[in-house]
Amino acid sequence: MDDTELQVLKILIDTNRTLFDARRANQSRINNFQNITEEGVEYLTDISVNFLDKALDSLRKDIQRTMVFMPEYSNFLENIREISIYDAGELIVLIKDINRFKNKNSFIYYCGLSPVVKVGKKYQKITTNNKQYGTVIGSPKQDTSKIQYNDRLNKVILKIVRKLIQYNPQYKRMYGDYLDNYAFKHPTYTMKHLKYMSQRKVATKFAKYLYSNFYKIENGDTYD
Repeated sequence: MDDTELQVLKILIDTNRTLFDARRANQSRINNFQNITEEGVEYLTDISVNFLDKALDSLRKDIQRTMVFMPEYSNFLENIREISIYDAGELIVLIKDINRFKNKNSFIYYCGLSPVVKVGKKYQKITTNNKQYGTVIGSPKQDTSKIQYNDRLNKVILKIVRKLIQYNPQYKRMYGDYLDNYAFKHPTYTMKHLKYMSQRKVATKFAKYLYSNFYKIENGDTYD
């Protein structure tokens, strides 16, 4: 992947996220505005929401024009209906060169889906209570090179997986199977815990699918 194109795409994606957050905040402020006339609402909406909508529409076109020649998008991500153009762009920007990962497990650790931290001589899995560790390390039996856990990539993948579970029959079925299996193995767990475990399992499967396809596109070969 061309570094210049990647940098341009990163700027576009980051700008889009900033403007979208600003638009959402402005709309919220207008909705909560007390004692304002309809004309006032219309005026504020025009200068602080509609204005940003036009900028976001222009950015979307620029993002699409930039990604159309990127095989990771045109040959793969574009074909998954549940992945928006923005999420596709974030994946490309965050993953960068797939060959920088030693193997599939290294990529899974980087996604924050099966991370462990080295504490002294022991390796411990990261939980919701110790996410402050920024550096994760693979199991000594698999990969001992240090890898940075990317929180943003983790959030994007989980966001995509929630859409896949909701709208994609294959992933919905996969999620249901994991949920039934975990419920049988852990009858004392709460449903919230079981759903969390099942979603993470599906996310790990999806991350492996991402790695395999990015690897194939980059190297012209299938990763086993």
